[in-house]
Amino acid sequence: MKMKNCAVAVCDLSDTERNTKGSLVLATASDWMIQEDFRQTSVLANTCFRFQKMEKKAIEAVSKRNQEVKDQLNSIPKGRAKSGRPWKVNRMARSSEIKKVKSLKSSWAEKMKKKAEEQSVKSFEKQLKDERAAKLELQRQRQNEHKQRKLENEKKSEVVQTIKNTAKIKRMKKKQLRLLAKR
Repeated sequence: MKMKNCAVAVCDLSDTERNTKGSLVLATASDWMIQEDFRQTSVLANTCFRFQKMEKKAIEAVSKRNQEVKDQLNSIPKGRAKSGRPWKVNRMARSSEIKKVKSLKSSWAEKMKKKAEEQSVKSFEKQLKDERAAKLELQRQRQNEHKQRKLENEKKSEVVQTIKNTAKIKRMKKKQLRLLAKR
């Protein structure tokens, strides 16, 4: 049985294999093969694998317990905020716990490209607005010219009768006075 050099084992060893302080020993698997015979190495590897399995189970148990505690805390009904700001919600996780997606970040070149695109869209919008405003202004001018022309034509087509005797004006009725115009 050949073991790779890159494997690192943290193992709980028997009393004879413990160091003087009685703590765990850290070594590569190949170092153990050199020092011990095949049988002892396989026993060591088995204990290492058992230790790793136990470690995984412990990590899973701790993470499961943490999740249960978070769920319990989140299930407690919240009262009124002490700060007096009811719109502020309690954060569910720290910002360091939130998984940040790298794809949401963009490079400088992409940002500048997006900025240039936005500017071109804005300039196009402004151009359209200016064209519309010019069109409306032209339409207003034409309407004013039309009104003036209409008034001039009405004045030209009027039948005018000059009143030389002002005493007639005094004898006229209200309806007739309304028809009078001074020019």
